[in-house]
Amino acid sequence: MCICASIFPPSDEFANYLACYLYQQTKEAGNVGEAATFALKALDRTMEATQRRIQPMPDEIKRIEVRGPISIKVQFLDNSHRTLLVTSQTRASQVQKAMADTYRMKHPESFGLFECEQPRPGWDKEIYEKRDKMEREQKIDDLQNSFVLQST
Repeated sequence: MCICASIFPPSDEFANYLACYLYQQTKEAGNVGEAATFALKALDRTMEATQRRIQPMPDEIKRIEVRGPISIKVQFLDNSHRTLLVTSQTRASQVQKAMADTYRMKHPESFGLFECEQPRPGWDKEIYEKRDKMEREQKIDDLQNSFVLQST
């Protein structure tokens, strides 16, 4: 229930029934009450955040299972970094605003968040060898398609 309440917003009609059920379960002792309390808070945040556009990552689901926050690392251009604790419902705009407020940025509109992942060894060689064999128009199409895939 914690995973569903953290990720999938129910219909407005069902949300009331679910919230009442979870609230009653918060009165239970032990793990059931703790899980219900977490799920009820998550449900409130999920209803506020609305429908997700991307599926949850495996690490995100693991953190929900243990009812803990998700740790993210924000790296700055000078290679320093800060670790932030977020939830499944935290939006990038909320992180940007928190960072701008925390660091008293004079021009927060120039601050942006980008997701980065470690490239697998040899990825660049594969791509360039493949493009070497393409005609000019094919190269342009390939570049445009790779950009679209990366930005969605």
